[in-house]
Amino acid sequence: MEKKRKEGSIEKRLDEKAEQLGKKIEAEKDFSEVVKETRYLYSLLEITRSINTPRDFSQLLELIVDSAIALTKAERGFLMLFRDDGNLEFRVTRNIDKKILESEEFKILRTVVNQVLATGKPLFMSALYRDKKIEITDSIEELGLRMVMCVPLKAKDYPLGLVYVDSRSEAEIFTKLEEQLFEAFAAQAGVAIENSHLYDASVHDALTRLYNYGYLRTRLDEEINRAQRYKKDTISFVMIDLDNFTSMNDTYGHIFGNRILMKVAEVIKGSIRKCDIPAR
Repeated sequence: MEKKRKEGSIEKRLDEKAEQLGKKIEAEKDFSEVVKETRYLYSLLEITRSINTPRDFSQLLELIVDSAIALTKAERGFLMLFRDDGNLEFRVTRNIDKKILESEEFKILRTVVNQVLATGKPLFMSALYRDKKIEITDSIEELGLRMVMCVPLKAKDYPLGLVYVDSRSEAEIFTKLEEQLFEAFAAQAGVAIENSHLYDASVHDALTRLYNYGYLRTRLDEEINRAQRYKKDTISFVMIDLDNFTSMNDTYGHIFGNRILMKVAEVIKGSIRKCDIPAR
């Protein structure tokens, strides 16, 4: 009888320990999910902030790719945008160390890219293997990939391009939450790109891509105020005029004149410092 009581007591204690261990594992699992969700939401916040922060367009694209890599724990990230002719163009190619990838490192899973372009919907490697409608080629094994995520970039349902990340390291199957949050990330990135386009168009001359007169006036006022505040005596301001430009337009036409302006603008931009403000 005593032996049975002891055995029952041990079983009860084992059950209690098992229950405690189960709760601990569940708590750790829940905590892990919270950490993942927080990481995604933080990156979403960074992208959202960029929407209201005018910045260099190239820097914005790099920010999006770096955030996507950090978000997904990927090793490589690519951002492609549609050109005016409708073809995709690589705009950013980065690795986890935020270094530019060389052209020979541009190999990506075209099957995934083509599928995203055809459907306009995101694609994840975990979903890739589950979906029998998607043809899996030898490219996966050839590239040694273990994780692929590819999402379209849109602005008001208008396609802008896509973000593609991948990794050769072992990766967990994505949860539905991670997929939804990455889609939300891409949506915010698309808005940021569109807003950057709008801001860029508002401050640049459409022909020469130099800053326009309105932006020049704003920055000139700022520089004068700064000089007065710090009691500086001088501000450098250079004006350039093209001699006989009107006669060139009259003789050879405005298309020829536009080419001259574009070439001069190109020379100016290649001859100044990064902090200078070339304007037309």
